[in-house]
Amino acid sequence: MFELAAQPSHMGHGTYPRATKIRNGLLLGVYTAFENGENVIVTTNCPALNNGLGCSILDDNLVWERLSEVTRGIGDVDNPFLLQLENGNVLCAFRI
Repeated sequence: MFELAAQPSHMGHGTYPRATKIRNGLLLGVYTAFENGENVIVTTNCPALNNGLGCSILDDNLVWERLSEVTRGIGDVDNPFLLQLENGNVLCAFRI
């Protein structure tokens, strides 16, 4: 069970943050970052939350760590969403 935080959570510096709970109980995040003139789709997680310890607090924000980069591009690479498939793989859908 997850509790709502009293303070805002920031997955990173970007837009369209989304969080998805997958079958093994982990909470994964994804958002669009902006680096060197490119849109970058980034996956994240909150290790403390995923270890059952509750997210750590840093400057009144929940701490999410960058996991990986899905893709990057110039223009309309945006609006990511994570979805776990029946076989357990996690798909990242986004607009291009």
